[in-house]
Amino acid sequence: MPHPAFLAYTIVSNITWLVCVALIMIGFWKLTEFDPAFEDDTRLTSARRMTRIAMGAFVAIWMALAILYLIVFSGTAPQGGAPPSFSWNDLIILMAVNIVFYGVLAWLFFACMLWARELARRATDAKLYALAKSRMISVPLWSTVGILACGLGPLIGFALYYTFIVRLKASLANVLRIIDDSAGVTRERTSRFMT
Repeated sequence: MPHPAFLAYTIVSNITWLVCVALIMIGFWKLTEFDPAFEDDTRLTSARRMTRIAMGAFVAIWMALAILYLIVFSGTAPQGGAPPSFSWNDLIILMAVNIVFYGVLAWLFFACMLWARELARRATDAKLYALAKSRMISVPLWSTVGILACGLGPLIGFALYYTFIVRLKASLANVLRIIDDSAGVTRERTSRFMT
């Protein structure tokens, strides 16, 4: 029987990760909803399509990784507090799938940033456009190489990404306000994906 602390940690960490992934996917799926007004913009349409394909690939590889971990860990769960034991085949398969997973995650990040950059271009927000270009470099650098900075790199990368998303939300809200003012419309909420 696996140690209760190990089981509790595994359950809590998996549920937390599942909730985070679900919220990210829902948010970007709503953000990339089709807008007929931009149908003629091939750059925006291409960025939207690439983002949605990357989201689908990420969900598929994440589910495959979760199932693989379940299969591998079910036979190697620590007994009475002993550390889990893996065969070399298990380790090689887990490493290979993890490499693919992080590759798809990187693809998803860059696809989302390209989409955000194209939204900034359509919103004629030069500062946000430049910020998107710089974040495409700084966030991955902090999240990988930045681990050497006492492990704070990923936290800094997350903070940079979060501030960019907040700035994007403000820019899109401003565009909607300008549209509403010109059309004489009042909105309770700025958009379906902004609360």
